[in-house]
Amino acid sequence: MNRTVFLIHGSYGSPKENWIPWLTTELQQCGCTVIAPTFPTPNNQSLESWLEVFEPYRHSLNKDSLVVGHSLGPAFLMHIIQILSFSITASYFVAPFISELGDPTFDDVNRTFFHHFDWKKIKGNCKKFTIFYSGNDPYVPRAQAITLAKNLGVT
Repeated sequence: MNRTVFLIHGSYGSPKENWIPWLTTELQQCGCTVIAPTFPTPNNQSLESWLEVFEPYRHSLNKDSLVVGHSLGPAFLMHIIQILSFSITASYFVAPFISELGDPTFDDVNRTFFHHFDWKKIKGNCKKFTIFYSGNDPYVPRAQAITLAKNLGVT
């Protein structure tokens, strides 16, 4: 099966950083199609601007799709998932957060992403959620991942 996997970076990031290039290569070697858009950050970063960047790729989402988000990526992906008219296969969220971090450098550019989560629709439009976090992440407190896991009903 040629599965489409979306890789979504976070604030101050790009698809050319962290583990995203490695994961792209690994997924492509498994026969997956990888879509890893470059979102505006930090300048012009807003939920609205990210939705505009994502729009040309939206037609590639289908019931067999997987989404992987890092940092702010999960909050963005949940906005996408909650407006789908079908259920995707799985979401993988790495170092996720859904509220301010207490750091103005990030909070100022992330603020528009933290509202209007329809947890019932999000849970209904994705068959499986997996959350990865670190106990020593210098930016995202462990409590953020735990709060998200509770909202999604996952361990």
